[in-house]
Amino acid sequence: MKKIPYFPGCTLTNKAKGLNETAKLCTKILDIELVELDNWYCCQANFSTVTDNLMNHLGPVRTIVSAKKQGEKLVVLCSTCYYVLKRVNLLIEADESKRKTVFDFLEEEYKGSLEVVHFLELVRDEIGFDKLKEKVTLNLKNISVAAYYGCQLLRPSKDVGIDDPFSPTIFERFLISLGCKSIDYPFKTECCGSFLVTSETQAVQDCVSKIIRYAVKNGADTITTSCPLCNFNLDWSQLALAKEDKKFKKIPIFYLTELMALALGIDIPNEVWDEHVIDPRAFLETKGYILATKK
Repeated sequence: MKKIPYFPGCTLTNKAKGLNETAKLCTKILDIELVELDNWYCCQANFSTVTDNLMNHLGPVRTIVSAKKQGEKLVVLCSTCYYVLKRVNLLIEADESKRKTVFDFLEEEYKGSLEVVHFLELVRDEIGFDKLKEKVTLNLKNISVAAYYGCQLLRPSKDVGIDDPFSPTIFERFLISLGCKSIDYPFKTECCGSFLVTSETQAVQDCVSKIIRYAVKNGADTITTSCPLCNFNLDWSQLALAKEDKKFKKIPIFYLTELMALALGIDIPNEVWDEHVIDPRAFLETKGYILATKK
């Protein structure tokens, strides 16, 4: 079994444990073990665009140094963590002056280069969608899924984009390999409101409303994403939207690895489903999928 260094990040060890655990279980079935870094640090959830703000990058740089000691590639699942680590990694590799300043301060050495990849890239390039399809034991043909990319998997495309920024297909191909019906819709690459949920909840609800209404209008009965913050915004905001509009149809929001785990026949503990605001269990049962009551 091939072992690849893996960065879980803060949220996946706290509020999104299901995303973390299902990802590791799924890849093992596909002959890859995601090995959590011995030492990793918060990515800080933002990439400073101020060119001389190197202090803001120290946490991600420490993670990159740790990853380089364990391998040539680092897998990241959270979209935000991927975005930050990828851009910081490119920065220190491309700018010799900034690299020297950072590593002199950290008293660390960094030789060679590190490839930072998102989980979807790992599936596409390392595993292959055909192999994933072969491993499926529960075809999810009854589920119509809208893939939500959000902001940080595709932009800026030159630095971090995992696919075409205007017509991406990687997420859809992933879903199709699981047997899902993949639904195309507007706003799949638009922002969900991100951190504004802490200060401008109405702005977030407006963003979420457009995303969900158009996904449903185009035939989706659920949405999937890889970002814990996007997942929370899309999930939690529906409570207020349904309260304001009695005709609003609430739908479950899945992490991509939850759907993957279902398709691969993995028993998902109730603790994973309990993390959701809109409980997916009743939805899955109406689609004909009987879940184990594993605790």
